[in-house]
Amino acid sequence: MSFISLYFLSLYISYLSYITGILLYTNQMTKITAFFIRLFGGFTGF
Repeated sequence: MSFISLYFLSLYISYLSYITGILLYTNQMTKITAFFIRLFGGFTGF
C-alpha cells in the first residue's frame, strides 16, 4: 500500500515539475518574442 502511494507521489511530483518546466519555457519564449517584436518595432518605427 505505502509503496503504491509512494509511486503515485513521485509520479505526481514529476508531473508537476514537467508542467512547471513547460510553463517556464513558454513564459521565456513569450518574453523573447516580445523582446524581438519590440526590437523590430524600434527599427521600423512600429
